[in-house]
Amino acid sequence: MPAGLSSEQIYYRRVVGSDFDGNTSIGSEIWSFKAPANTAPVAQINSPVDNSTYAAADVIEFAGTGSDSEDGDLSGASLVWDSDVDGQIGKGETFNSY
Repeated sequence: MPAGLSSEQIYYRRVVGSDFDGNTSIGSEIWSFKAPANTAPVAQINSPVDNSTYAAADVIEFAGTGSDSEDGDLSGASLVWDSDVDGQIGKGETFNSY
């Protein structure tokens, strides 16, 4: 959605031409559009599974996917993994951590 538009608001547009002398055209017909709803992306964590436990030296694989109603499937740096304790811990669909 273009910046400055409110989600699900109806907007009206008309195109008016002008020349260097300040003369303007009558303009086009007025048309309307409704800005799409701005919904939050959806994340699916595949690994680690809920309630997993690991020893201190274990390598933990993090894997997941994300999608957004406006941008479609998210990949690469679009997926950012955060921890309440450690802050950002990784980026991407998969990464390993200790």
